Amino acid sequence: MQKTAPIFITFIFILCFSTSTFGGTSGKIMGKITDAETTEPLIGANITIAGTTMGAAADREGYFSIINVPPGIYELRASMMGYQTKTIAQVTVNIDLTTTMNIQLASTVLDMDAVVSVVAERPLVQMDMTSSLASIGTEEIDALPVETVTDVLEMQAGIVRTGDDLHIRGGRAGEVAFWVDGISTTEFYDGRMGINVENASIQQLQVVSGTFNAEYGQAMSGIVNIITKEGGQDYSGEMKGYVGDYVTNRRHYEVLERVDVEPDPQTGINKSTGVSENPLKEFNPIYNLELSLSGPIPFTGNRLSFFLNGRSFAEEGYLYGRNWFTPQGNPGDSSLVPMNPYWRNSGQVKLTWRATPDIKLSYNVFLNKWKNDRTYSHSQRYSPYGIPQQFGNAMTHIVSLNHVLSNNTFYEFKINRFLNEYESYVYEDPLATVKYLVRVPEDEELGIDAYSFDPSTTEGKAELKKLVEQRIPFEYFPDPNGPDGYVEPSYDNVPTSYSFQNGGVNREHQKRTSSYWIAKFDLTSQMSRKNQIKAGVEARLHEIDIQNFSVQEKINDEGRPIFPFEPMVPQTSSIHWDGMVRKPREFSAYVQDKLELSDFIVNLGLRFDYFDANATIPSDPNDPNIYFPFKNKNKYKNWQEPPSNLSPQERDEYIKQFTEYTPEERRAFMHKENEPKMAINPRLGIAYPITDRGVIHFSYGHFFQVPNFTYLYQNPDYKLSAG
Repeated sequence: MQKTAPIFITFIFILCFSTSTFGGTSGKIMGKITDAETTEPLIGANITIAGTTMGAAADREGYFSIINVPPGIYELRASMMGYQTKTIAQVTVNIDLTTTMNIQLASTVLDMDAVVSVVAERPLVQMDMTSSLASIGTEEIDALPVETVTDVLEMQAGIVRTGDDLHIRGGRAGEVAFWVDGISTTEFYDGRMGINVENASIQQLQVVSGTFNAEYGQAMSGIVNIITKEGGQDYSGEMKGYVGDYVTNRRHYEVLERVDVEPDPQTGINKSTGVSENPLKEFNPIYNLELSLSGPIPFTGNRLSFFLNGRSFAEEGYLYGRNWFTPQGNPGDSSLVPMNPYWRNSGQVKLTWRATPDIKLSYNVFLNKWKNDRTYSHSQRYSPYGIPQQFGNAMTHIVSLNHVLSNNTFYEFKINRFLNEYESYVYEDPLATVKYLVRVPEDEELGIDAYSFDPSTTEGKAELKKLVEQRIPFEYFPDPNGPDGYVEPSYDNVPTSYSFQNGGVNREHQKRTSSYWIAKFDLTSQMSRKNQIKAGVEARLHEIDIQNFSVQEKINDEGRPIFPFEPMVPQTSSIHWDGMVRKPREFSAYVQDKLELSDFIVNLGLRFDYFDANATIPSDPNDPNIYFPFKNKNKYKNWQEPPSNLSPQERDEYIKQFTEYTPEERRAFMHKENEPKMAINPRLGIAYPITDRGVIHFSYGHFFQVPNFTYLYQNPDYKLSAG
């Protein structure tokens, strides 16, 4: 770390004194204005974007550039005294890319108000694209047969989805970074997208795969960059919904209705025959309702606008089971039970305040709440209520300030607050206990008829005492009319191999809260017609709070399991309990230059990443467990090795004179602070246009990514099982 510090200081020094720009949320329009007859440059010609305050004037060579243009489709207007005004419609602007528009104006002396209108042609090849990139606008998304952002991404070349995970160009899950409105929104615990952005909210979606510019970090396979819509000067809205169903005749989805036992007509031996039914022949509802609304807020002079989006989705699923057995092993009501039901509510509110023509402030909040009653488990198809419920709740706030300092320079400051909560359990109370009854089987030798009784009553206690004293066999069983609760692990077993469970409860309790603050400051300047410099800094402060445990059987004072089964939350020293609070920290900075020459385009950048896991590692990897250390010097205070000639009994007596450390005392010397990690990563991208239909790309870069926190902080206290 000490060797890297001078490099880091030098790098920050360069950043502080560089003219810079922020990328990832806007594009650029540039070109040249000339006389249609003489091809001479028209100095001072005006270029404006209709419906906005953005524009530029041509320089001495006729060139112009308009930076900080949000992605979308615009209409350009070119005008100059003595020339016909010209409008160009359908001008597309993409994130981080340059749209080139060369315009010729015809002179006029007769009709000063004449306007020539044309439609811009979309180039076959994006000349300044130095890496593999796909941009999808709102019009294209509306035309696609998709419902979610993941569906849109899956249709792009090089992207494969497995379950809820995305893989870009063969990369692993978790190697993709997700950005919304120019700031990272990745769920760093598992590497998935932390914000649920609905398709109706997307202004433009961009996928960068392979190599990418220095402004993007913490990714190995690709970047998914989403820009959301803003409210305009006119009111607009959309409401859509549908009701669906799953329909199929495949036997794969059938569920046993009953089992008939009847003698075989030829052999006379009883034969079991399963009778199935297809739940998908009935109505299996899917409900979807979505509403979007945008426009100006009254009495604000069109300076304050809003965009609202809300969606509610619920489905019963297409996989069913049957409640033949309760989790306690008692007979169920035989009703059909959906095995993968799901519902989700999401909402978004985006406020945009244009304080002045040069200052824009926006606030964007996303809310998402979802629930899975259960996730399909084949072995529990006929005992479905022992599968855990899953709950999720997420909220994200994004505040952005965009300030234009001049026609060539602007800066942005962004803050993102992310919070995600997740829980999973069968019963919310981990100490939920069933009521047990006692069953006495029939015994002809003792003359006992089968009977059962309640051992919690006065009479039942006396009867149980008599059974114990007379050593009469008996067994406990959960009261069918009693409360639900956790049962002993033996209920999880299947009766025979390759059969279904007839009871049992998943005893896992999971609770996870992951949150972070992100702050970014970036500055943009078009240094010259051919040169654009970009730089930026970012800080991330994470917090992870995890409490995972498996309900265990309660132990009495003698160290034996209590019978009948009583649930217990394991101690923190147990391998069945996994909990931690971690607060990792990140810092990054980059400098990037985009050089746009007539023959080729170069993106040259340098990125610095700093990560502090803010955690501990074992001082001695051979003895990491602070609860049950192997070595006596880590177990006892002031330990001295005993003489080698002591007998086992004498050695035990010798050890008794030492006092054991507490786990927290051991933590102070058995664990040590980790060292922060730093990386400096160069990036280079070159685009060499050979014709208007072809371009050669070359890119090179070093990339740095912190592992998903689920792996980085796995088993934080380094507990070792007995095996």
